[in-house]
Amino acid sequence: MSQKIIHIEGVGDVSFYKRKDTRNIRIRISGSDVRVSLPLWVPYKAAKIYVEQKSSWINQHKKSRVFLNNGSQVGKQHTLHIKRSVAGRYSGKISASRIFVTIPMDAEIDSEETQKKFEKYVLKALQIEAEELVMPRVRELASLHDFDVNAIEVKNLKSRWGSCDSKHNLAFSLFLIQLPWECIDYVIYHELSHTRFMNHGKDFWNLVSMFSPNYKLIKLKMKQYSPHIIVQ
Repeated sequence: MSQKIIHIEGVGDVSFYKRKDTRNIRIRISGSDVRVSLPLWVPYKAAKIYVEQKSSWINQHKKSRVFLNNGSQVGKQHTLHIKRSVAGRYSGKISASRIFVTIPMDAEIDSEETQKKFEKYVLKALQIEAEELVMPRVRELASLHDFDVNAIEVKNLKSRWGSCDSKHNLAFSLFLIQLPWECIDYVIYHELSHTRFMNHGKDFWNLVSMFSPNYKLIKLKMKQYSPHIIVQ
């Protein structure tokens, strides 16, 4: 799979991915991120033109980029703390409840470079939280209800909250930890149910409803979220 980032006027930077299993150009929006999948035989130039033609639709569905600042709360337990240094470089570290980021004295908080540095450490914090809180919850629910699960991992998934393959390997988006626990549990039960039914048929949803009776309401609630950084 080859990847290319192209700046689209009026939209911003867009990630283009060439995939051999893709037959048409597809646009996916997650928060402020725009990702485009295209067949191997389609030139990037053609895909760029297609996205430009869809720019109005994209901007209607795309969310504004999250602004990170001193005191921003992310995940279940982390707060961003910013300090300036004469060292002239960016650095950071993460504790149990804080994200410390040091920036140059002349750095602008709202600059693209600075915001990307904040995002880098916020993503690390979310990864840690998801591994410490979501993964044990998956194992707990799988054991409680006798689901056959192989590997469990947390990934930087931006197009879905979770996945399950035919070998019962489960993956969950690191962004999931930001959601209310009822939503997290629903996603977990959704993927656990796929270990028995690799489809979205009647039997699958009947199984989901056994563990998450109000799953339809939760699905509606989750439409307000997408896999990206959420500042509380």
